[in-house]
Amino acid sequence: MATALAPERPLAADCASCTGLCCVALAFARSADFAFDKAAGEECVNLEDGFGCRIHPQLRERGFKGCTVFDCFGAGQLVTRHTFGGRSWRDDAAVRAEMFAVFPIVRQLHELLWYLREALAMPAAAPLHDALRASWDEVAAAADAAPAFILEFDIDELRTPAAALLREAARLTREAARDAATDRPRPASSPSASSAPASPPEPTSSARTCAARTSAAPSCVARS
Repeated sequence: MATALAPERPLAADCASCTGLCCVALAFARSADFAFDKAAGEECVNLEDGFGCRIHPQLRERGFKGCTVFDCFGAGQLVTRHTFGGRSWRDDAAVRAEMFAVFPIVRQLHELLWYLREALAMPAAAPLHDALRASWDEVAAAADAAPAFILEFDIDELRTPAAALLREAARLTREAARDAATDRPRPASSPSASSAPASPPEPTSSARTCAARTSAAPSCVARS
């Protein structure tokens, strides 16, 4: 979903348009989230020929809770359909290693775009909207670039200034929520039946303020 300032761009996984990149390119270790170890670049034994998961309905029961909460933020389908023009790591050995290296970088870029979109939707962050949109454009351009560029550029050159903007957007939003809570009229006291109403005590400074926390947790996507 786009905001008024963030262009429309898919930032959620579309597994049907991907070639199972998260099931091959990424590593995982045996833990509470995964039932066994898998090295990066090694195909998961549960990946089907059509890039679906053969145990998808029982992922949690079979010890793969981590798969149910993973989200590539749309990087999988972008790398498959755009970056590599629909080629598959199974059918084209020449792109296999490069595709597996590009995917986690594009995922980081798309995650950053997800947070930038959230910040652009914050009214209190309006003074930062121009800078946030400029950051969005730079990150999106990097995600859309050719594989050689993606593998060579320093992602921190985009992530560090974007992170500073996101922190400032969160601060402005917390302050706006705090100010709104401070200005909210206090509810009228209800006098007891056995006593005359008394003047309410002067509120303390802690009672006049409250903290508001802006959450931008990504949605969880299970592979279908």
